[in-house]
Amino acid sequence: MIILFLVVSNSKGNDDSIRVVGQYKAFSIEEIDNITDKYDFYSDTTFYYLSCLLREKAQISNNKYYEAKSLRKTGLFYLAVYDYANALSSLMESQNLAQEINNKELLGDIFLTLGQIYYEIENNTESLNYYYKALELFKKLNIPEKIVSADNKIGVVFLRKGEMEKAIDHFKRIIEYNNSLDEKQDLTPVYNNIGYAYSHNSENEEALKYFYLALSMSKETNDLKGMNRIKINIGRMHYLIKNYSEGEKYLNEALAGARSINDLSTVSLCYYYFHSFYSVQKNYEKALEFYRKHTALNDSLFRDESNRLIEKLKASYELQRKSQESKLQKAKFEARETKLKKIEQRNSFLIVLLVLIVIIAILFYFWIRFRARQHKEISLKENALVKAELENTQLAEKHLKEKLEHKNVELKNLALHIVEKNSFLETIINEMEKLNNQEDNKCFLKIKSMIESNLSNDSQKKEFETYIEQIHQETIFKLDKHFPNLSNNEKRLAILLMLELSSKEISILFNITAKSVDMNRYRLRKKMNVPAEQNFSEFLNQLSG
Repeated sequence: MIILFLVVSNSKGNDDSIRVVGQYKAFSIEEIDNITDKYDFYSDTTFYYLSCLLREKAQISNNKYYEAKSLRKTGLFYLAVYDYANALSSLMESQNLAQEINNKELLGDIFLTLGQIYYEIENNTESLNYYYKALELFKKLNIPEKIVSADNKIGVVFLRKGEMEKAIDHFKRIIEYNNSLDEKQDLTPVYNNIGYAYSHNSENEEALKYFYLALSMSKETNDLKGMNRIKINIGRMHYLIKNYSEGEKYLNEALAGARSINDLSTVSLCYYYFHSFYSVQKNYEKALEFYRKHTALNDSLFRDESNRLIEKLKASYELQRKSQESKLQKAKFEARETKLKKIEQRNSFLIVLLVLIVIIAILFYFWIRFRARQHKEISLKENALVKAELENTQLAEKHLKEKLEHKNVELKNLALHIVEKNSFLETIINEMEKLNNQEDNKCFLKIKSMIESNLSNDSQKKEFETYIEQIHQETIFKLDKHFPNLSNNEKRLAILLMLELSSKEISILFNITAKSVDMNRYRLRKKMNVPAEQNFSEFLNQLSG
């Protein structure tokens, strides 16, 4: 479990946190609550220990309000470190206490956090369900900043679902609501999200208008990271409407700002769009320079993101596993309770039997009827339990299959990214050969050598092959089982064919000719005894399934 690893492996950090928290033990419960409310980093172990201290004081004083708040804050900590199972457990306990004391504002905050948990594990339906519950409560309580927050989160879910019109409707409703308030809220993310939705629908002028509004508001709030991202969006829009000088200006500002706060992901984005700008303007030397910068930085960020995604998948699996264990334990508890009731009833019957022999025949008759009815009920419950377990197993298998399909899409996108990079570099070589002349021959050969060196660099290829082996361990096991004479290259080729990559794409990916790929495909088909009339990709997918 993630949180267990954090607490055990970072003992020095924990000792520091415990020492810091020890200084607050004499503080009142209200003071500790205020300190945690102003905390910026929920993943900090100091925040976790302060939340635990808040709960301890709340339990001592029998204050259920602060106990519920402390549990929500503990849930925020677990959410920040991707421990979704413990986060959900803390939030559910907090919800029960908030409902018990009927504190609607706190309950709304809990619903927002529950919605965030389900958003993180990509369960859009449950996420929207909790966000709408929170929005309804905040509207009844008339809390403007929380109404805006809930509506914005709902719009973001619709953005991820690709339902841009619904997202825009929610965001514009926030703006209308905000205009009616005396004290205006910060609408920077709202304007930026509307701009993104319009850009997704290719409504560039509308997108640009809202990005400018977001930029203006971000300057007022001095949100440096958000400001740089908005400038990238504005630069990208100018690029799309062919206003290159204006686009380059905003990209330069974003790059300088991102470097000043060491925001590497934004720096990588700037490099990528500079590469696109210079490619369109046929300044291939600068395009290559920025592409190499983007690739070098993005490879590092990609590895970090891959590790984060793996941790998220592990946490999501742990949440699902604990949920199934909880259902199983509940079923066992009910069965044990039923068994205890039967024992108690039987003992009562034996006592009555000894005391009232005269009534034994009547009691026995009713007892037989009761037992028959009870056995029938138990049988129905057992059948329902078996059916529920079967449905849960099927749902789990479906979920895992969807996860694998999602990872296959990511794997294919990575392959296509490598193919696109190699194709781009080969295109640059071809274009530069057209410009080749005697005077610049030395410079041309140097640049060509650099590009060809990048093409032959197999570090990304090795990383891609490792990624294939991580995702398709089960597929490789099945290939080994059914076709033990396959080489590693043939197994990798089989997986790429399952992803329905073309011979040309595979040849560019591994820097070989398309003819070699076709020949290897033919040999693989022959080794696996697949008839010529059967679709090879379908055969491989059926085998892996």
